[in-house]
Amino acid sequence: MKITDFLFDSAYQVVTWVLIALSIGGFFYFLGKSNGRGALWSAIALFIFIAIMIGIVADRFFFRGTNKKERPYVIFRATRLKPLTVGNYPVIEYQLENISKGEVSVLFKYATCQFTQDAKQSSFQSVTSDEVKFTMAPTKVIYGQMRFPKHILVEDEIKALNQEPEQGRLAFYARGEYKDIGGGPRYPLNFCMLYNPYIDGNLIFCDSAITFREPKEGD
Repeated sequence: MKITDFLFDSAYQVVTWVLIALSIGGFFYFLGKSNGRGALWSAIALFIFIAIMIGIVADRFFFRGTNKKERPYVIFRATRLKPLTVGNYPVIEYQLENISKGEVSVLFKYATCQFTQDAKQSSFQSVTSDEVKFTMAPTKVIYGQMRFPKHILVEDEIKALNQEPEQGRLAFYARGEYKDIGGGPRYPLNFCMLYNPYIDGNLIFCDSAITFREPKEGD
């Protein structure tokens, strides 16, 4: 909470529960003593404090409230793995949407594809890659591709992935983040998928057990 919000809230509490209460008490006290001047000034003070209370509430709703900026949200709407072919690297097509009211900047790095013959392996090492940066206007949808040029597919890998039961695991990862174009905190948009030959698009989201160790900065 900002110091100004604290001060305004404190002032509201004092005016509402102390000053207004004292004014009401003073009005009835002086009225009971047949002190017309005292009752009049108590009534005037009561109306002044009520006006101050209303002003504080109006400031909160009509002025301070409008200055609060909503956090942005960017989400993946769809993903699809292009058919795996020997001698080429995997390419994932994705649909990304900015469901915010403001423009955002998006960053992806450490794009990694890892194959293992252990279909139960859950820990992988990510690799360095070129950073991908772009901006998205409010409500904009982007159709993009995530490429993994450091992993060239071989025939044995593709065969293992499509056997029943599977004789391997193909995992994809990229660290993603986004933020409001005007600055502010960064929000995670990490990408983690596993190859699955049985569903449309051939991709499923990683469960919480799948982890990628990112390279140290400067490696």
